[in-house]
Amino acid sequence: MRRATRAALAVTMCFTLAGAGLALGSPGAGATPTPIYNQPGGGGAIETVVIKFGPFSLDPQGQGHDQDESEGLVPRPDGVYGIKSAEFDLVDEQGNPVGKHDVHLHHFVIASINTVDTACPDRKAYLDVPAEPLIGSGMERTPLNFPDPYALKVSWGEQWGARWHLMNMTNTPKTFYVQYTLGIQRGATDENTRWVTPFWADSHSCPAGTTWNVKGDGGPDGVETLSKTWDMPFDGYVVGIGGHVHDGGLSITTQHEDGSLICENDAMYAGGMLDKITRCPTHDTITKGEKLKVTSRYDNSVPHADVMGMSVMYLWAGDQGIPPTTTTTSTSTTTSTSTPGAADPAADLTGANPSVLGTSGVAPAVSANPAFAG
Repeated sequence: MRRATRAALAVTMCFTLAGAGLALGSPGAGATPTPIYNQPGGGGAIETVVIKFGPFSLDPQGQGHDQDESEGLVPRPDGVYGIKSAEFDLVDEQGNPVGKHDVHLHHFVIASINTVDTACPDRKAYLDVPAEPLIGSGMERTPLNFPDPYALKVSWGEQWGARWHLMNMTNTPKTFYVQYTLGIQRGATDENTRWVTPFWADSHSCPAGTTWNVKGDGGPDGVETLSKTWDMPFDGYVVGIGGHVHDGGLSITTQHEDGSLICENDAMYAGGMLDKITRCPTHDTITKGEKLKVTSRYDNSVPHADVMGMSVMYLWAGDQGIPPTTTTTSTSTTTSTSTPGAADPAADLTGANPSVLGTSGVAPAVSANPAFAG
């Protein structure tokens, strides 16, 4: 495994008004969403935090260090809050986007260290501690937005680690950063927010994110179909689904136990490479113990190595109660200028504390340290 030799961090922070709505890629096929009703008021103002992690320096394609497949502790905004949105990109020193087909973002996944993964409790991190994947991206750059009153909770003392694979696809050296942009609600509480649980399900194995090879023995129109079922951990709702496949992938489908469709995430290509994956505006009921089936479809006319097939689900454990006569879905939030919270003394696995941004909004330079695997 190739490891990053150095990772300096640069962080900028700003405030913005973010509308509520689920945006997990371009619209795709899915079940008719159940309306959101009897909802609490939500966490209020949304603060935007932009984090640049790096730099990464890669040799030209085909040379000794043309890719970086590694892991490390990564920074997060300080304090306790709810994540409302997340977007990932690769940028240069000035913050300009790096071409998607110049440097291949195979994956960059952020996980909560010392948190048990609901989907696969045996998933382990560096130093053999649990880790739960939270947010991430691949080539498809699928953005994540939760509608009010939903958010992903970040707790006091929580530490983040990441696992990544980055590949230079050009004939020139590349230096760049991974940039993740988070929309957070510092006013989110147990009383005003419905907290979602990440549930990353795979068509292949547990934990999600393992790879396999497509043999390519299916003939000119051959398609490999692979399915796995997953037991739902509680009664509640699927609040959002994003799909993740590699080049050669056609779709990821998530279905109820009775076969009814929840979501079909379809792959879209540009220049012969994966470009985007469709999303579903999902708000669908689940029951504890129900077996959801995740199915990946890959082109099988030629071989494809180290592929993945993931349904990146977010669940809410709860009951909306009795539907009102007229139901509405929250469509916006209000905003006001706010101040970053107090410094968060997150537990430190390595003797340093690169995982938390202080009240200045600027993180110190750190080296990438092993964080998690699985």
